[in-house]
Amino acid sequence: CQNFPFVAKSLSRTPAKRDIEEAVEDLQGRFWGPHYSGAFLNGRALDLVSENNLVGLLQTLQRELHSVDVLSRIGLHTSTIRSLISLKPPSASLRISVRHPAIVLLNDVAKDKKYARWPTSVKTVLRPNMFGEISFCRKNVFTMIFVVDPATDHGQDVLGYIIDLFNNGAPIRFGVVLAPGASSKSLARKADSPFVDGSTTRLKALAQVYDQPEWSADASISELEAEAAAAASPPPAASESAAEPSAASASDEKDIKLGVLMTKLFIFCKMKLGKSNAMRFLSLTRQVREVGGFFGAPEVQPLTMDHLRSAFEHAVSKANKDIKARPVFDGLSSGELTDYDEATAAGTAFMQDKGLKAVPVLLTNGVITTLTENHNQEIMQALSAELREVQSLIRRDVITDETEDLYSAISNGTATFPRYNEELLVAQDRLQLRALAQGPAFNDMQWLQADVEADVSIRAITHVLVLDLSSSHHVHLASHALEALARDSEGRMRLGVLHLPGPKADVAASTLATSAWLALASSPKPIDQLQRLLSLLALVNAAGRPLPLDASIFDSSLAAKVTAASDTTSALLAVHQAACSDLQLRAGIAAIITNGRLVEVPESNSLDTIDFELLTEFEYKQRAEGAAELISKMPAPEHDMPLSWRSDMIMYTVGEMTRAAQVTAEASTGREIQINAEDIPCGASCVKLPGSGPGEALELLLVLDPLSKEAQRTTPIMMALQQALGLTIVLHLNPTLKISEFPLESFYRYVVNLEPRYDEAGASLAPQIDHAMFSSLRTPQVLTLHVDAPDAWLIEISEAAYDMDNIKLSELGEKRTITARYELSSLLITGRCDEVNSHDPPNGLQLILGHATNAHVTDTLVMSNLGYFQVKAAPGVWQLQLASGPSSEVYEIRAAPALLATGHAMHAAQKNRISFDQLIPLPKMRITMSGFSGEHTLLLVQKRPGMERVSILDDDKQQSTGSAAAAEVVPDAIGANMLGTLSKWWSGAGESLVKASETVHIFSLASGHLYERFLKIMMQSVLERTERHVKFWLLKNFLSPALIGYLPTMAAALGFEYELVQYQWPTWLHKQTNKQRIIWGYKILFLDVMFPLSVRKIIYIDADQVVNADVGELWDMSMPARAAVGMTPFCQRDANKETVGFRFFAQGYWRDHLQGRPYHISALFVVDLYKFRRRAYGDQYRIFYDSLSKDPNSLSNLDQDLPNYAQHVVPIHSLPEEWLWCETWCGNSSKTRAKTIDLCNNPLTKEPKLNQATRVIGERWSMLDSNIKKIEDGDPIPGASAKGAATPAPTPREEL
Repeated sequence: CQNFPFVAKSLSRTPAKRDIEEAVEDLQGRFWGPHYSGAFLNGRALDLVSENNLVGLLQTLQRELHSVDVLSRIGLHTSTIRSLISLKPPSASLRISVRHPAIVLLNDVAKDKKYARWPTSVKTVLRPNMFGEISFCRKNVFTMIFVVDPATDHGQDVLGYIIDLFNNGAPIRFGVVLAPGASSKSLARKADSPFVDGSTTRLKALAQVYDQPEWSADASISELEAEAAAAASPPPAASESAAEPSAASASDEKDIKLGVLMTKLFIFCKMKLGKSNAMRFLSLTRQVREVGGFFGAPEVQPLTMDHLRSAFEHAVSKANKDIKARPVFDGLSSGELTDYDEATAAGTAFMQDKGLKAVPVLLTNGVITTLTENHNQEIMQALSAELREVQSLIRRDVITDETEDLYSAISNGTATFPRYNEELLVAQDRLQLRALAQGPAFNDMQWLQADVEADVSIRAITHVLVLDLSSSHHVHLASHALEALARDSEGRMRLGVLHLPGPKADVAASTLATSAWLALASSPKPIDQLQRLLSLLALVNAAGRPLPLDASIFDSSLAAKVTAASDTTSALLAVHQAACSDLQLRAGIAAIITNGRLVEVPESNSLDTIDFELLTEFEYKQRAEGAAELISKMPAPEHDMPLSWRSDMIMYTVGEMTRAAQVTAEASTGREIQINAEDIPCGASCVKLPGSGPGEALELLLVLDPLSKEAQRTTPIMMALQQALGLTIVLHLNPTLKISEFPLESFYRYVVNLEPRYDEAGASLAPQIDHAMFSSLRTPQVLTLHVDAPDAWLIEISEAAYDMDNIKLSELGEKRTITARYELSSLLITGRCDEVNSHDPPNGLQLILGHATNAHVTDTLVMSNLGYFQVKAAPGVWQLQLASGPSSEVYEIRAAPALLATGHAMHAAQKNRISFDQLIPLPKMRITMSGFSGEHTLLLVQKRPGMERVSILDDDKQQSTGSAAAAEVVPDAIGANMLGTLSKWWSGAGESLVKASETVHIFSLASGHLYERFLKIMMQSVLERTERHVKFWLLKNFLSPALIGYLPTMAAALGFEYELVQYQWPTWLHKQTNKQRIIWGYKILFLDVMFPLSVRKIIYIDADQVVNADVGELWDMSMPARAAVGMTPFCQRDANKETVGFRFFAQGYWRDHLQGRPYHISALFVVDLYKFRRRAYGDQYRIFYDSLSKDPNSLSNLDQDLPNYAQHVVPIHSLPEEWLWCETWCGNSSKTRAKTIDLCNNPLTKEPKLNQATRVIGERWSMLDSNIKKIEDGDPIPGASAKGAATPAPTPREEL
């Protein structure tokens, strides 16, 4: 496809093979549609096809190859490594099972009549809707359980929202768990004691030890237990039930009692009156508290006993049951009726069983969402997030129309766990990792594992405890770990210990305990023996006594074994301490390392046996299951290996895979898409290139439409990767089966060389061999050379003897080769700016980029479009700050300390949840440009105290009310300091400042040698007719090196100042592919950000124009208050009658849209940038453009249609018609008054521009053209102005 225009004719004559066509149709129907192109590296989506970012791709490959190297050193085969790194990532939506008797389900979508109108097929959920609405079905696809404290204001608000959703008929299965008192801060919530009830020495996890006869028969143990009990603090009191809370303040106690009573009444209604009446009761508890509301929202009174009584009586009376409400209410409120006490306490039991600590909380199919005051939005966000998960399950046929228990199917198909623990159930990208390495500590580790009936030779989960056995807290942790190990009936886990005495540990006691552990760990029944050891250690640590090795619960030989191994124990402790130092573990802190994941267990947060089992299940499902399955199939190595070699491999492998996943997640953007090559058959439309070497483990899956621009770019990259790195390539061709237009009109080359080469002197050969060569281009068409560069690169042409915009090969003659050299001039720093409080872009905020030696190198402003900003920079360390003036006086930069090291890089901000209450003020934000991918950063700003109601933008209300309005909204002293500045904005100070400048700023652009010739003539015509100092601003993006090199000579000869500006089309803004339309876009879309902030006004003049009047007159012309753009209407008074039929704007759609406003021509216009920026008119243009340009039939003349279409939002001041005369649209009678003449294209004659210039403009054009040639030849020009001989001082950069 690199030379497709040459081969298109022959290809069109070649019949397609039917088997290829059938294969394409099959894959398009099952996996992707037509026109799709994509790339996947070991199953994970890459931006290789959608973005031109080879540097980013190589960084990704470097990370993947590093993982391949690590896994190879572990001893894994290449095929296993490929399968490992292709495993699907663990689920990010962690959920808990919500089957519990405390849950009251309020409806059944599949059975209740009110949902009969909904479709019954689960496939309906896949159907897209307008505006992102969810497609529901008559199935219990979504189950939302709300856990609330019913008597609190927050709980009542959530219950009210549930009732509204229910009454509106949302096809969601709702359930509630009422947990009265759960939100009370003063309610005693003590952690379960580790001790047996009534004891301060006996641990629950070791209860079976205390039941053994040896324990009670040993007098020394009884004596030791008594001493330990005397030294211990008294046991905690048993916790009170939810129905009878104990320690509460008066206010809390009142809320708890009301909550308990409300829960009892609700349960009574549900059991005696039915679910609908229970819902009615909840609804009435809100209605009876509402007062007023006729002219607005009603006032809601605090909940009282009388409100509950009234709601209950209404609910009972509506139920038409033979039940008297008052006796029931009195019995429940007084406590005499106790039938519902157990059910009332179930809510608190539910929270304890499920590990929930805060209410209200929402469980959406088990996914936990803690609700705040913004619960409306949070509930909808939770539903939208679960929708994506459910849709994935439906597509994978985990959920079908035949599935009876949808909730169970969802639980089984996702990461669902029996309970929640926020320290253990953590997303993969937030796990703390420690790099485990083979060494003495792990090679000689004594691994403990449970005896199971099945033959299990592999343990997928390895827990390594970091313990100081002289610490009571550590002994408690070890006792729970051993109990969990003993209950491991499936044989999933094994347990090892790193002994690390704490900084205050008794060395002798710690060494003795370690020796005993080592001796017992190698005994026939190690778990039982170690539990006995821990039961004694719990006593001796509390009593401060030495460990009695001769106790009857131990074998009589234990003391001798410990004494004999004392030297070995000391050496082992040194090895363990060195390993703990390498792992950066803190002495004295109990910890668990689970397959490389670190979980620290401080004394304030102990883990029990259930937590250990939860950790094991979580780690197995989330990280170890896939690796265990693959490694279990590996053949045994030929050399001798320990019996635990597979378990060792899993431990090291899972840790490395998680580390690699975290690094990948840190660099990635957005949600990952997963497609594995083995899931898709490689048939007639597929090509597979086998890999070699380390790269063989990396499999690159490509889906390409061969007749697409993406294929032109991706194919050479694919071949280079395969040849240089040995990647395995699987290519699926996905052509469009029916073509209505010529698909590719370009010849394409991609410069990529992944193997550096050097000459004999060691110098790089890249300048000689890294080039794009187009050979044998025998074509009569005019060609244009375009560079397809990464979005973060600003490219400019540095050397070209030929017009690269108009390459006519037929005119080359004997010169058969033309060359051009391009350079990377700058990289981009882009970003998004958000205001912390409103979360909206601070539109118009002005930014300055500099460094240590020059604080102001360049500047820009923040767009309202996504808060986007862009500045160009070179590699190095930069400082971004707010411009002096209103921007820095109203706002200040805020930064998250955790992100300062990355310069608030966007990818780091997306992976770390920013806590807005921890942001710190920052005068400047440091940004490091360290690579060729540019930098994309997040800039957070906040309004200063007292400036909350101040805007740095203009608006009509402020214009009309003036300074008085400002005084009303700006508070006190701070506002007084700003009032002068604000009044300048609102009273039109910009106009006076602009007029005070003697320099007239003129903007123009050109592409190709012909238009550059016109541009030079236009510039000279401007200078001939004005005495004002002129500065030209030329868009550098399209200028030839010849013109750039000529400009200094021309400026010196004619006496003007000039500056080249550059801007990169933002990635988020709809892109144009036609070069002429790209140029039109640059002409109108970026006026507010293209020029320095000190430029307050600009006149745009087309290159093919000649100016007959003083541009100073146009510069000084005032415009109405709201207008910032002045354009000339198409000739109305003296119209060219021959082209009246081509005036599209005078008929049909345009006539209706304009509603009497004139249609203006964009060949000449003036922009008050001061006002244009203040009113955010540039943002409006971009909003209109992005909406309209996606329709290929709209904005035919982009630079002209866009401002005319947007006139009702961005007003256009109509300039006098004599300011732009064009033969195509204007009559000859007005030509003598023309202040500028434009060489418009004539749709009737299509006359060439040069012919038109000499005919329409005549002698003056020829004279100007001659003068330009004289300047090129170095000859003097008669009467040339000398006003530019002395270059004026640059205009100081100041805030608008």
